[in-house]
Amino acid sequence: MKKKSYSVLVISIILILFSVSFFAKSQVSLAATISGVKLAQFQEQITKIRSQIEEIKILIEIKDLKKEIAEKESLMEKVRMYGLTLHQTIPDIILKGLYPFKVAEESATTTATTTDATTTSAETIAGEASSTEGVAAGSEATTTEIVTAGGGFGEGATPASAPDPEPEPPPAVCNPVASGVRTYTGTTKTNPKITQVRIDPLDVQKFAYQTVSVNIQDMNENSVTEVSGTAITDNNSFPFSLSLVSGTDINGTWQGSWLNLDTYCQIYMLKIIATSESGQSKVEIAFK
Repeated sequence: MKKKSYSVLVISIILILFSVSFFAKSQVSLAATISGVKLAQFQEQITKIRSQIEEIKILIEIKDLKKEIAEKESLMEKVRMYGLTLHQTIPDIILKGLYPFKVAEESATTTATTTDATTTSAETIAGEASSTEGVAAGSEATTTEIVTAGGGFGEGATPASAPDPEPEPPPAVCNPVASGVRTYTGTTKTNPKITQVRIDPLDVQKFAYQTVSVNIQDMNENSVTEVSGTAITDNNSFPFSLSLVSGTDINGTWQGSWLNLDTYCQIYMLKIIATSESGQSKVEIAFK
């Protein structure tokens, strides 16, 4: 009897050990399965983070590209407005006193002209354009011819001594022009017809802007395709473009601005050219 009880006890212990071993293996397998799931989830998160990083990089590159394009467009706009080259800036021009558009015929031998702010060119219907506000007339400047003494080469030529030093020219007198806004009216003979020119201000200061507004109508009902202007001063010429600000391209107002980088003591003019399929018309207003 005792022997049988001992055998049952041994079998029971073996079964218990087998159960414990099986349970332990099950736990280990379950833990490995859970770890595998967590690893897969972690790898999936890493993949999503990498994708988000790539998207952020692309957005940053797009933003930098847009900024670069905006800067280049701004630079090209300055080139178009002020006649700069890609390697020039407005401060460079101000410091050096240079401007790329210099009119040779205006800086030739003639050093003075009659001041008359209400005179327009013969092309503005033979002087029929008149100022809506009176502009004070300036004084007339004279041209001084300097003749130096000396001998020539050839028969009868007498050697000359050292020439006398040339006298210094008298200081230039800068006659002022009328201040504030000035409006000039008239009608050109050709289409498109320029009927009014408004200047704000006429006495533009150095390193300041002047705004020019022009009323243009094409009687043939053709669209005006281009309007350009040129301001001419003592030493420089400043071209600028005008764009439509009101009305239509058949009958409307065009406006543009230019930056003054020069004096206008002796020479001060404004030229406006309008173009359409009907042809081209031009107005020249001489303030001095």
